[in-house]
Formats: sequence, C-alpha cells, structure tokens
Amino acid sequence: MRKKIKIEEIENLALDDTTTKKDNDKSDKHKINKINYNGIGNDVESKSKAVNLYSIPKPLKILLGIVMVLLVIFIVLCSVFKLKKVEIEGNTLYDNEKIKKVVLNDSNSWNTLYVFIKYRMTNTKDTPFIDKMNIKMVNPTTLKINVCEKEMLGYIYIPAIDSNAYFDKDGIVIELSKRIIPNVPKVDGLSCAKVVQYEKLPVASSKLKDLLALTRSLKKYKIPPDLIVYLKDDTPSLKYKDVEVPLGKTVEYTPKIERLCQILKSLNNMKGVLHLDKWNSGDSNIIFEKTQ
Repeated sequence: MRKKIKIEEIENLALDDTTTKKDNDKSDKHKINKINYNGIGNDVESKSKAVNLYSIPKPLKILLGIVMVLLVIFIVLCSVFKLKKVEIEGNTLYDNEKIKKVVLNDSNSWNTLYVFIKYRMTNTKDTPFIDKMNIKMVNPTTLKINVCEKEMLGYIYIPAIDSNAYFDKDGIVIELSKRIIPNVPKVDGLSCAKVVQYEKLPVASSKLKDLLALTRSLKKYKIPPDLIVYLKDDTPSLKYKDVEVPLGKTVEYTPKIERLCQILKSLNNMKGVLHLDKWNSGDSNIIFEKTQ
C-alpha cells in the first residue's frame, strides 16, 4: 500500500535542501577566503623580510667589507710571516743570542713583518750597545740583522760591584761585566764609586769631558794604551807596556796623540818615559828618558 505525501510536505523538503546547499556554499566560500587571506599575509611577510635584507645602509655595507678585508689580511699575516730564522752580521763584542734578545724584545717579535716595520720607524741609537742597525726581510720567515756596535772607549773598575764599567764616546756605561775586552784601555785615578748601566759615568763634568776627548783621539789614531792613569794633578798619563807617556795639561789632545802615533812603533822593546807633557806642536824634538 503506497504512502501518500502531501504537496505541502514536498515543497517544504525542497526548500530545506535549497537552504542547506546555500549554507554549504557560504561555508566553502568562507574557507576559500580565509585561505586566500592567510596566503596573502605570508606573501606580505616574506616580501617585508626581503625588503629589510636589501635595505642595509651603504656605509654599513662598506664598513662590513673593510672588516672582512682586514680579517683576511690578519689571517695571512699570522699564518705566513712567522719568524723562524735570524741571520746576524757585524757583531764582534756581543754574540748572536745577545743581539737577538735586544732586537726581538716584545711579544709581537714572532712576526717577521712586524719586526721589519718596527725598526724602520724606530731610532736604533736608543738600542743598548748598538750604534746602527739595518734589518732586511730575506723571506717571510727569515730576517737578516746587520749591526754596528757602539765603540767602547775605555773602562773603569768598580770595586763595590767587582765589575768593569765600559763606556762609549758619550760617557754612557754600556756594559757592566768582569770580562776584559782587548784594545779597550783601563782608566785609573778617577773617583767613581757607583755606576748605573745605560747612564753617564758619575764623574765631574770637567774630568769626564777631558777623558772623552782623550779616548776619542786615541780611538781615532788607533793607538789604545794598556792603561790611562790620571795623576794627582788631574793630568793623564798613558802606558804602553814599559813606556809611559805623560801628556800634561792640554786643551787639545789631537796634536800630541798624532805625534805619538808617528813615533810609537820606534819605541818597541824600550823602557822609559816619553815626555809629551813638555812638548808643544812647534817643537821638533821630544825628550825620551830611558829607564832600566
């Protein structure tokens, strides 16, 4: 038996289906819009990040570039210019290790380029016992040092410290030691109780001036005596083996030392006193007093 459905019910069912379909369509459109909205947001954020990346100021880019270049240079300097070998020439008074210790005197001296540039910009006369110095970079790991040592004009024995105080042409004490250096005369007769290395001899200025003038002249003519003695009247006397040479009071030593240079060889194997204290530049003869 068939069930009868009224026309009103059919119309209501059709209306319900239409309403449901419309609601579903609206829901789908809402989802699509939501997805599109989120996608647009992500695109905007990505573009914003891209814009921020390319918006670095030009001065900052330049600065970063400079920093990178300096970093590369630093790495190269540290890895390539490592000091492994030092060649030293010209030294006679001091050994190689002493020279190296004085020249390579700070924590950065492991770098050959640093040492080379340092002594291009430094006054080497301030270096102890070195008058002149030339440093060449043979290769990135080798330095060649050519030195000219400060000349020692004489020394004074200091009993208080049982050492010899060697001085240079300016009267600066450049070495305190017990060693005896050949062809450097000893000086007696000057009161000098205390000395400080790399400072001037603590001697009265007039006496020091006289001593330096005499020792410079002796160095110039290459006739260093065994001993220089300052007598009670503060005048110097030179001693060459068995020959004594009193110089007397003199304003200028050069004429007497020059004359001494001319006749000193003729006094070999002789004993006596050569009286330059009584000689003047206008005299042709010099008194030599023989002794037994």
